[in-house]
Amino acid sequence: MRPEYDFSKGVRGKHAGRYAEGTNVVVLEPDVAREFSTTEQVNETLRAVSNCFNNIESAAAARRHNTAMNRPPLQSRRLVSQPHARFTRRGLSPGR
Repeated sequence: MRPEYDFSKGVRGKHAGRYAEGTNVVVLEPDVAREFSTTEQVNETLRAVSNCFNNIESAAAARRHNTAMNRPPLQSRRLVSQPHARFTRRGLSPGR
């Protein structure tokens, strides 16, 4: 360190706590950094991507919920999906 720098009265970490509360520093790779000229552009893009992911997750959850809610009861599903099961278990064919 150069002799003209005088930190004898400095306090280490004086503003570090306040700075850390509202800041999340992310280092961008050079190729990504070239795409954005301002912090606002980076934040706007990240918010848009985040919203897309949230919308996709919400739609998938809604589909899962709707599918489960619209299923017929288990017993009637078996009858519909396996109409000839009772014949094959007894060794009979459906035509007899």
